[in-house]
Amino acid sequence: MNRAQSKFHNTSIKMQNALVQLLDEKSFNNISVSDICKKAEVNRSTFYSHYENVYELLKEIQSDSIKAFETKMNKQTALDNIDYKEHKDLVFITHEYLIPYLEFIKTNKKLYNIYMDNFQIFNGTEYENNLINSLLPVMLKSINDKNIADYMLRYFLGGINNIIKKWIDHDCEDDILLICEIIISCVLPNGI
Repeated sequence: MNRAQSKFHNTSIKMQNALVQLLDEKSFNNISVSDICKKAEVNRSTFYSHYENVYELLKEIQSDSIKAFETKMNKQTALDNIDYKEHKDLVFITHEYLIPYLEFIKTNKKLYNIYMDNFQIFNGTEYENNLINSLLPVMLKSINDKNIADYMLRYFLGGINNIIKKWIDHDCEDDILLICEIIISCVLPNGI
């Protein structure tokens, strides 16, 4: 990264940090470009050279945090190695992946809550479709009908997201292990 790219990147980080700090002070819908510029100590033209609006800045923060989590978990490698033959043996929700995911959400609860409240604005369906497309090949190892597998994955994701939303609405007060057990018991009523 050359000096100009580095400066551009560092300015983006300053604005991202400013937005996250402002979320402690006011709701997302009440945060203006001026608020971000003041907090980040940049001028409006600098903001607009990076982003079209506050939503675009938030999308970048959300995208960066998801990429960081995916890198940490290296989920794709784990999914590629799954070799289950029967549907009853196919387990997507385990403590191994669910606990770090819930820890990530708790750490980023402000951003996740905004994301959930504005699902369509932040291309939530695109994110959900990407997740489903990465899980679908694994599911098809035990279910031969792609349409049925797609419906099942959307059912699981919808239920899990609603549990997480309620947890965030209660400021993540319930223990992560309890939320993990609730999700697992819903997805796998008879346990693992």
